[in-house]
Amino acid sequence: GTFYSDNGKPAEAEKLYKESLEIYRRLAETVSREAYEPDVALTLFNIGIIYENGGDNDLSKTYFTEAVSIAEQYKDVNSYCRAILAKLQ
Repeated sequence: GTFYSDNGKPAEAEKLYKESLEIYRRLAETVSREAYEPDVALTLFNIGIIYENGGDNDLSKTYFTEAVSIAEQYKDVNSYCRAILAKLQ
C-alpha cells in the first residue's frame, strides 16, 4: 500500500491496506496479539492518512482513533506504536 500511496494512487493503496488489515487482525486473533496488533495499528494509521489526504476527516479520525487505542498498549515495546502516538497526539 505504501508504494501506491507514495506514488499518488490512493485507491490502490487503500485496497491493499484494507486487505493487510484483515490479515493482521486475523493473525492477532489466532496467533499472537502482541506480535500483530502493532501492525494492525500501523495499517489503521496508514488508512487514516489516505482518508485525511482525500479530505474525509471524519473517516480518517475513526481510523486514527482505533490506531491510537492499540498503539497506547504497545508504545513501550514497539517503535511503530511510538511513532503513531507522536504524530497523532
